[in-house]
Amino acid sequence: SEGISEELGFSAIYLSRKFKYVSEQTFLDFLNEYRVQQAVAMLNTSQYRISEIAEASGFTDYKHFCSVFNKYTLKSPTNFIKGM
Repeated sequence: SEGISEELGFSAIYLSRKFKYVSEQTFLDFLNEYRVQQAVAMLNTSQYRISEIAEASGFTDYKHFCSVFNKYTLKSPTNFIKGM
């Protein structure tokens, strides 16, 4: 969000508060939810490994990706693939 706020000429704190006021969620929650949606779409194709999907959806750490994915889907990426 710092890059975005800098681009717009606002402080990161100001932009974050405004974003939460308008959307009722933090920018990070919005971004992570979007990334998980993209990951779900990629998982549904069965063309990519989970580590490739984690990186393609913007996560640099595989474990963090799995944790965030679980938070939004209530499943691990592996269980998601298995339909559990």
